[in-house]
Amino acid sequence: MNTPKRLTLSRWLRIFSIVLVAGCASNQVHNEAMRLLAEGQRDAAIAKLREASRMEPDNPQYRIELLNETQKYARELSERAEEARRTGNANEAAELFGKALRLDPANDRARRGLVALERDARSNKLLAESERALKEGYLQLAQERVDAALADNPANAGAQRHAAVIREHVCRQAVWLGIELDGTQRRALVADDGHTLHLALDGSTFTFTETSPWPQTDVSADPRRARAPVAGTVAQVLVRAGDTVAMGQPLVSVEAMKMEMWLNAAAAGTVRAVHAAPKAAVASGAVLVELDIPEQA
Repeated sequence: MNTPKRLTLSRWLRIFSIVLVAGCASNQVHNEAMRLLAEGQRDAAIAKLREASRMEPDNPQYRIELLNETQKYARELSERAEEARRTGNANEAAELFGKALRLDPANDRARRGLVALERDARSNKLLAESERALKEGYLQLAQERVDAALADNPANAGAQRHAAVIREHVCRQAVWLGIELDGTQRRALVADDGHTLHLALDGSTFTFTETSPWPQTDVSADPRRARAPVAGTVAQVLVRAGDTVAMGQPLVSVEAMKMEMWLNAAAAGTVRAVHAAPKAAVASGAVLVELDIPEQA
């Protein structure tokens, strides 16, 4: 029968020496981390705290200090990122929010900040398109773009200001019209941009797209044919003959005035023919995609 070997005094001393050396080494790293924190070198200090915690994983003091300093630094980075976003420095804000998340992946404030930056980018793109459309005289398109920007981010001050500019533009083209509502004579501003009738009454603005009780047949309303909304260049084609498409599915996009406009399927069906290719020039109203639509659709 084998009997367990007893540890000799020399072996005990060797084990104790190894533990003592490891503890001293981690303590030195921890002291270096504290010095760096005192000097304001947060990134280097947190790296040293991580190193000390790895060297001595059972030391609760190291773990707690690492957690506290990491969360504190991530909060400060998020605050700086929010200030950068408020002052319009989107790139700086994105970098700071990203750094905060790398430090503390559970930081919900930084995650929400990145989502807000993405929303800002969408809204600003729509706002820029609206401004270009207004400059080119496309009042209805300008209104649609700014409405989309405000729907995505109602607090967008730039979009709010531009919406007011559009209203002023409509008012400059408008004429006063006397109307009677519930037996009371009222005055309203009316403007027609050739596509839409705009009416301003008691501080509110209304738009009407049908200006005649006997509208002409609109060939562009045919769900079997997707037509170019304006003259431009085909940017993308996502379907080919024989494809089955769902209602609302993107088919092709046309680029004009640095804006990309998508044509979506007006009903579910099958692609009969595609008359568009990327980078091809197309005229306004040109048929780009033909669909076969079942009778029940």
